[in-house]
Amino acid sequence: MSMGSRQTRRRRRARRRRARLKGLANTVLLQLIAGVHALSGGVGWNILFFALMFSLTGAVVSVLAGETAFAILLSLSSLFLFAALWIRGLE
Repeated sequence: MSMGSRQTRRRRRARRRRARLKGLANTVLLQLIAGVHALSGGVGWNILFFALMFSLTGAVVSVLAGETAFAILLSLSSLFLFAALWIRGLE
């Protein structure tokens, strides 16, 4: 077995692994979007809006207080709430 064929096989495996991981990431993203859509169906837009404002305000206060982990969690929750509001507005 030559070095060239071994390197080609490694590249092929790496390409397959990247494609598999990319497909998995797309599946997870679509499941997340479907979950946000299902959650936003039964809640009024005003509750979602005030929850979004609360999480954004909490994230800013957390950054100012030096709690970066909590600020990141609140920022992520505000992204989910924004997505829920956006999906609710499209309906």
